[in-house]
Amino acid sequence: MAVTPVHPSRESVLAALRSAVLREDPYGPFGGLPEKVRVDRGKDFLSRTVTAAFDLLDVTVEDLPAYAPHLKGTVEGLNRAVEPMLLAAQPGYVHQPRPGKRSSRPKDEVLLGFEDFTARLLDSHSG
Repeated sequence: MAVTPVHPSRESVLAALRSAVLREDPYGPFGGLPEKVRVDRGKDFLSRTVTAAFDLLDVTVEDLPAYAPHLKGTVEGLNRAVEPMLLAAQPGYVHQPRPGKRSSRPKDEVLLGFEDFTARLLDSHSG
């Protein structure tokens, strides 16, 4: 897993790959080298740097056709589950239903900085 405050980049893909492959703390005990990785045509996954890393690790990269979420159902399902299970409980979540004309969040609510948000995310991921 790699958490980025902006759109994914080749750096975040490489960080996620490292996290997925290593088995020692703080990454393991699960992990290891995949035989094949399926990607969704994102330029971050298809960059020369990421492609070279996969080649170096002898990992086959399958470039999926555009607009084919059914070919990566596990990832799509996980992405849909993250919002209601994790993000909705965080301060400042903006997609809450708003009954009437109430404001979307309390005025005294303290928003998380990126480091605190990442720490909460990783803590919930390890539990």
